[in-house]
Amino acid sequence: MLKSYQKSVKDADNELVHLYETRDSLSERFGSKKSAIQKLGITSAVWDEIGKLANYLPLKQGRHRGKALGALRNAEQTELDKARKSVTHLIEKYLAHLEHDKSTDNHMHSKN
Repeated sequence: MLKSYQKSVKDADNELVHLYETRDSLSERFGSKKSAIQKLGITSAVWDEIGKLANYLPLKQGRHRGKALGALRNAEQTELDKARKSVTHLIEKYLAHLEHDKSTDNHMHSKN
């Protein structure tokens, strides 16, 4: 997940691809989108934000450049900022999930 985020910073031409990979790794980690949303305590709208930007807009930095009808355009700074914030939020939620699991495990071990 962090490697994909790091790639997004270094590879501006494919930034949205790498940001999407970051979210995709969470889906793999939890087994599904539904499970990831539940475990992270987020809404579908929060989850779908990077998908909209990376998959559906006709952006040169997006994932499906060949599927766009018409000309591709560069992502606007506001769109890139939104994508970065979206993925950063998912990473923060994942870290909070890990911390919660860790504290739950420690609490359970201290009872035994």
